[in-house]
Amino acid sequence: MQSPIDLHSDILQYDASLVPLEFQGYNVSANEQLTLTNNGHSVKLKLPPGMHIQGLPSRYSATQLHLHWGDQNDPHGSEHTVGGKHFAAELHIVHYNSDLYPNASIASNESDGLAVLAVLIEMGSFNPSYDKIFSHLQHVKYKGQEVHIPGFSIEELLPERPAEYYRYRGSLTTPPCNPTVLWTVFRNPVHISQDQLLALETALYCTHENDPSPRGMVNNFRRVQKFDERLVYISFQQGDGGSRTRFVSSRLYDVGKLCPSLALDSSAVDSQAGLATVRGSSSSPEPCRLSGPVAPRTCEVTVKVTTIETVRFGRLSQVVGLPGYSLMCSKKGGSNKGVIYKPALRKEAEAHA
Repeated sequence: MQSPIDLHSDILQYDASLVPLEFQGYNVSANEQLTLTNNGHSVKLKLPPGMHIQGLPSRYSATQLHLHWGDQNDPHGSEHTVGGKHFAAELHIVHYNSDLYPNASIASNESDGLAVLAVLIEMGSFNPSYDKIFSHLQHVKYKGQEVHIPGFSIEELLPERPAEYYRYRGSLTTPPCNPTVLWTVFRNPVHISQDQLLALETALYCTHENDPSPRGMVNNFRRVQKFDERLVYISFQQGDGGSRTRFVSSRLYDVGKLCPSLALDSSAVDSQAGLATVRGSSSSPEPCRLSGPVAPRTCEVTVKVTTIETVRFGRLSQVVGLPGYSLMCSKKGGSNKGVIYKPALRKEAEAHA
């Protein structure tokens, strides 16, 4: 039961009992001082005991957060990977079971002792919330140095849609690597800028200030571990349009072949989100004609291989020619959007609609 692991589709199983977590006390007042430390392995921020998670079997109170990253020559330092893909860095917010144990040190030796929130980080736009940590790195360059920084909203470090996550039991990723962690790895990453990532990769040292052989703090992540004969439970349906979902190009080919009057707009393809746009008219021949409230309007349709959870409103049209696939359209803001449903989900989709 070692961590980190690769989160790939073969080991994922949807669990409807995984509820959204509630983050209590995460908005720390700027009047409260938090201690930022270089512990020789990472940069660590001590968190107030009033911070805790609701939605787990016990109350888990926060103790600290820290980061893992690579180096400027290979900026892929996340610990968990998704489908074999490394992210630029990873944030861990560590909590301990305060219902059962007096502190994190004792809890770390117990099977139900710790709960860690993991945030995957990739390069993108400047992130002002993360800069509330990064802007102080120069004050903790060397091992043992610490600085007090103003409190801020720790919840702002979390990604969008935190209700979507992976859940499994594993271990600490630093020695002694005790198998005592309930992991929650958020599905959606956050973004930091290239300059912010570079600061993280170059500002810190594993050694003390006067060490004659200084060593930069880089590649402080553990490699993925074997995860045989176990499952990772997920709070979301696979393929429901999260930011890392891949679009299956053959589906577009099938739709285009069956509905030649619908033209794929290649400029509107978003391969990461699994989206593409097709345009057509309800006057097109069967089986492309759209039935329901959108006819006889021209319909701009966003096509996605997905699940019922992603669409809340709309009316199912007839099958678009591919057996078992249905087209859903709904009018919104003067335009229409649609979703192609997988065959196994057709009955569920119809019942939901």
